[in-house]
Order: sequence, then C-alpha cells, then structure tokens
Amino acid sequence: MKLYLKLSLLLALLTSLTSCDLQNDPSSYLQNPKKLLVLVKQCQMNPPVTQVEAERCKEIFYASNQVAQVITKIQAGPEQFGEHILRTEMQYAVQMQKIADSQANSPLVKQTKIEAEQTLRQINLYLAVVGLASPE
Repeated sequence: MKLYLKLSLLLALLTSLTSCDLQNDPSSYLQNPKKLLVLVKQCQMNPPVTQVEAERCKEIFYASNQVAQVITKIQAGPEQFGEHILRTEMQYAVQMQKIADSQANSPLVKQTKIEAEQTLRQINLYLAVVGLASPE
C-alpha cells in the first residue's frame, strides 16, 4: 500500500506537466528526485525569461513527463513492467553484440550505436523510476 501511495503522489505531481520532443536523457534528473520536483515547481511558478531558462524548463517538463509515463506503466502491471525491463536489457545486449561483431566504421555500427544509446537511456530511466518506487 505504501508503494501505491508513493507512486500515486509522484504521478499526481507530474501528470499536470506538459511534454516536449527533446531527446534529452530524463534519467539524469532522477539522480535527485526531490530536486526534480523542486525544479518542476520553479518552472511552473516562475515563467522562464531567457531562452536558456525556457530550454531548461522544457527539459525538466520532458523528464517529469517521462517519469509519469513510466509510473503509469508500473501501476498498470508491475510484473509486466519488470518483464519489459528485462526485454529492453536483452535488446541492449544484442545491440552491443552486433557492434562488437561488426567493423568499426560501418554504417551499421554507427546506427546500432545510436540505437544502443537510446536503449540504454530507456533502461536507466526505468531503473531510476523503479528505484524511486522501492521501499526506503
């Protein structure tokens, strides 16, 4: 029950946020989840004045939206989400093996590296959110 309340509270705080199409790594904001919530509140309460502040708030909103989506998936089915994490980790392992087996500068390696980086970002996000939801 405590886990459910914790996830619900985090989801409630984050669902009011807008999203954007940035390709930044939301898991980087999850190193300190309390700070992420403070940053979200700051962006909501104090509209950005400069372009730099606007971009930073877009990144923060994007990260919090990603977290909210992951929380929704966890709540919908914790076991299925765990299986999804495992499948994503297996996908990453296959990508890394494909890189190791290919020639260093081939177009296939370059594309696979990009895909592997995106997969690793997803894994980091999943694990960070699961870490937030775990009992203290």
